[in-house]
Amino acid sequence: MANLISFLQKSFYGGTEVAPAISAGLTTMATDEYKNADMLIISDFIMASLPKHLLDDISLLRKQGNKFNSLVIDSCFMDHRLKSIFDNEWVYDPATSKVVELLGFQERCETP
Repeated sequence: MANLISFLQKSFYGGTEVAPAISAGLTTMATDEYKNADMLIISDFIMASLPKHLLDDISLLRKQGNKFNSLVIDSCFMDHRLKSIFDNEWVYDPATSKVVELLGFQERCETP
């Protein structure tokens, strides 16, 4: 666990190219062996929007019962947050070592 925490505290100072990772995960989730699997993406989420075909694939798997979760590693996440595609979201702030669950965050953002 200590090695994992040490790794997660590192910064690589670059944007995240998450689309290939999500695409590979979706391909795996479409197999019989992983048809009930859920996905967890761990990132700082400084990234471009996902392509429509990936969003469509996520929507299809979600209708089949799969869940999509995120763990954000960043103390200033709310400043550069993209629209959420996740069912559950958590934010880990390395400065405080606290985890916050964003319950219903997307709905609150879209409510005028």
